[in-house]
Amino acid sequence: MKMRRKVIQMKSSAKSIILILITLGIIFALSPTISNYLSFNAGINDKYSENFDNQNLKLSKISGPIYIDDDNPSFNWIATKAAGKCTGDGTYSSPYVIEDFVIDGGSDSCIVIENSNVYFMIKNCTLYDSGSIRDMFGILLSNTKNGQLINNNCSFNGEGITFDGICENNTIQGNIINSNTECGMNLMESSNNYIMENTVNNNGNKGISLDPNSSYNEIVNNTVSFNGWLGIHMQASSTNNLVLSNNCSYNSQGISVRTPNNTISGNYVVNNSGYGIHLWNSDSGPNALSNNITRNFVKYNNYGFLLDGQSGLNIIEGNQIIDNTGTGVLISAGCSDNLVFNNTFINNIDANAEDNGNNNNWNSSTLGNYWSDYPGVDANDDGIGDTPYDITGAASSQDNFPIWDDGPEFKIPGYNLYVLLGILPIVAIVLSKKIKKSY
Repeated sequence: MKMRRKVIQMKSSAKSIILILITLGIIFALSPTISNYLSFNAGINDKYSENFDNQNLKLSKISGPIYIDDDNPSFNWIATKAAGKCTGDGTYSSPYVIEDFVIDGGSDSCIVIENSNVYFMIKNCTLYDSGSIRDMFGILLSNTKNGQLINNNCSFNGEGITFDGICENNTIQGNIINSNTECGMNLMESSNNYIMENTVNNNGNKGISLDPNSSYNEIVNNTVSFNGWLGIHMQASSTNNLVLSNNCSYNSQGISVRTPNNTISGNYVVNNSGYGIHLWNSDSGPNALSNNITRNFVKYNNYGFLLDGQSGLNIIEGNQIIDNTGTGVLISAGCSDNLVFNNTFINNIDANAEDNGNNNNWNSSTLGNYWSDYPGVDANDDGIGDTPYDITGAASSQDNFPIWDDGPEFKIPGYNLYVLLGILPIVAIVLSKKIKKSY
């Protein structure tokens, strides 16, 4: 009797081991899916949390327009603090803070700060209705440094946020800048500023504009959509700016560059009615690098890229140029010495590329582009097409090293799961037989 009970216990243990193995196998097979699901939902929660924080600003104090001129004792920061409009001391560790105000501009600019070098912050304010003309602002800084404009709503003004003349070392982050008559955000002769994580939508003219002589600014991770003309615009002599990881969608033009020596990288430029990325007179001069345009996702625009005017010495590399209704990359007459390589051209309707310029290169010394309509073959399987790809246009250009792609390796959906489910019964049978023999 004791022996029978022991055998039953051993059989029960064997079954438990088999069930555990099968369960672990299924969990292992599904773990990538589970992990992706959790990551996806975590991302959604973070996104909604961020939007909730930005869109539900504190609305505790009503004020008329605030004007600060630190060169004028009647309107400087000390007078503003005495009037109860700010707190702090203007130092790095204790900046002046204008916070939680609701200001109806009433046809006047809501907050204006001039001639200021102290540290300050404008935070969680709602600034609206300054007037519909261009010279009325939600926030205007002039000759001002060391400011932080954080989580404000600057909407329904002439312009949302404007820097006018020698504004440096300012941060514009997490603001909602929508439905302004002209520009959402406009920097003029202002350098070394940081523009991050703002929502700049539905402005009548431009979303974010760097007007002449605005250099060394960083424009990172902003959403710039549904603006009447340009999403992000860089005007003449605005150089060495970084435009990184922005969403520029549903504008007339996504990103417009009318100046040399900038980096435009990792942006999502989709569904713009005109051009995704437009270069106009972007030439740095002989033997110097102009704009570096890399790793952008450019899809569903009319034209993906347009190089126009005298645009030369630009590098267009590593971009996804897909399903644009016109031409993927169009180089106009007068544009020369541009390098276009390591890009992916897929199903652009009029043509993947057209070159009417002079001496433009469509490959580096060893690598060209991937072309969805490449008619050649790769007989030696070295990843480069055996014959050049002909570029449409008057220049009669060629890509001499077109990238050959055999396509993704075919794999049955859930392949790993099927393999494991097939192997586990065999393992279970083998274990069961070994256990029986041990009895």
